[in-house]
Amino acid sequence: MRRRLDQDALKPWQHRLWIFISDPDFRPEAKRVLNLYTRAWDGTTLGADEYVISADEKTSIQARCRCHPTLAPGQARAMRVPHNLQARRRAGPFMALVAQVIRQEPHARAKHVFWIVDNGSSHRGKAAADRLLAAFPNAVLVHTPVHASWLNQMEIFFSVVHAAARHRARPSTDQAASEVLLH
Repeated sequence: MRRRLDQDALKPWQHRLWIFISDPDFRPEAKRVLNLYTRAWDGTTLGADEYVISADEKTSIQARCRCHPTLAPGQARAMRVPHNLQARRRAGPFMALVAQVIRQEPHARAKHVFWIVDNGSSHRGKAAADRLLAAFPNAVLVHTPVHASWLNQMEIFFSVVHAAARHRARPSTDQAASEVLLH
């Protein structure tokens, strides 16, 4: 039976995720993030009193919906499930995290604290950047380009922790995170 199914042109059980990169400023925005990782901003080297922080949230625990419909499988083509998701906006936890970090030294007296974030629901767009700047004048919100959260170092950390928790049969992601940090 398996051989017959493998030979069939329609394979509805197979699907691939797909993303349309629609941001015309993808390269310049990615360059800004990558420059921050090398401690540069707008062509100048960051000073000793300037900090770069990557932040992210575990979006898998948010209520989300797909932005585009799933495309049915076709002849010799797998079903296509869009990876574009919409999540509800929740700025409170992110602002609480920023407050917790920025009110402590050395960030409290820093000239700038650059926050590299993806376009998650709690810190998306100019309104979020303006809200952060109004609350914390030394904070600068820097977004990764749309569909490039992989440029955010915290996103990479979360994926490593998730894999460790899943593959090593850890009882919790907290334990996996501790073990990843220790190794």
